[in-house]
Amino acid sequence: MKKLFSLALAAAMALSMLTGCGGNSSNANDANGSDAQGSQAGQTEQLSGVVNTNGSTSMEKVMQVLIEAFQEQQPNVTVNYTGSGSGAGVLQMRAVEFARKYNVVIHSRSAFSDAEGTYVKEETDMMEEAVITGIAHDTSEVKVTIRGVPDMSGVAAKLFSALAGNQVSVDMIIQNVSEDGITDISFTCPGADEKRACETVERILPDVNAREYVVDEDIAKVSIVGTGMKSSPGIAAKAFQTLGENNINILAISTSPIRLSVVVDGAQTAAAVRCLHTAFGLDSDSVFEETQLSAEEIAAKMNKGR
Repeated sequence: MKKLFSLALAAAMALSMLTGCGGNSSNANDANGSDAQGSQAGQTEQLSGVVNTNGSTSMEKVMQVLIEAFQEQQPNVTVNYTGSGSGAGVLQMRAVEFARKYNVVIHSRSAFSDAEGTYVKEETDMMEEAVITGIAHDTSEVKVTIRGVPDMSGVAAKLFSALAGNQVSVDMIIQNVSEDGITDISFTCPGADEKRACETVERILPDVNAREYVVDEDIAKVSIVGTGMKSSPGIAAKAFQTLGENNINILAISTSPIRLSVVVDGAQTAAAVRCLHTAFGLDSDSVFEETQLSAEEIAAKMNKGR
């Protein structure tokens, strides 16, 4: 904003100088006795007052040249320009030390504008609290669990490479702790991809020496959406405690910096959403339902939009 103001002032100064030059040129070229008329037409309007502004330090020398040229045309205008770098100044460390020691609020503001400035005060708990914005649920996915998978390198790569090659979109992935070198791998995918997912898993079972696979179609993914969740302890604990108190079993868990997702039984979707809404103070908000699209549905929507 300061730079824009400085540039605007520079433009006004340049325009004023050009106007003045135009007047002199008109008088010089008039050789037929019309000097008075030419002087009146090219005369610069005289202004008066004081202009206080600040801006980039790198522009200070350029602005000083423009100000001097401007004031030659407008001697009754005083322009004060202060180069303040990227900020309005520097707080003295001693001042900050005493303010912190005696709980004094520091109000730092510019002397050249009416801007509110910056308040330096104590840190409150609210500054670092997570902001939960909503609860979303998705009932369009299915869960596939592959049992008896050898816990060795390369097995997951074979499985999910085959799924990707068959255009299966995978959402959540969970691998259990192995026992005697054997583990289970579960993943969720859009219901529209279920047939291709089952065909792929059935074909890949012998290659990875897995025992069997099962599909659970009656599931729902319930997500707590917000900001600052990664740096705010207690969000997951509160969610799990709330679901436990309402006898809702968690089948899978997935986290990210902006959401915490759990997979629950489809019959408990509404109960899970309601209790989480209440626990996080969102009862007045509407419930958002997500839908996971298959690869074909995504391609169809993209082609339709062309």
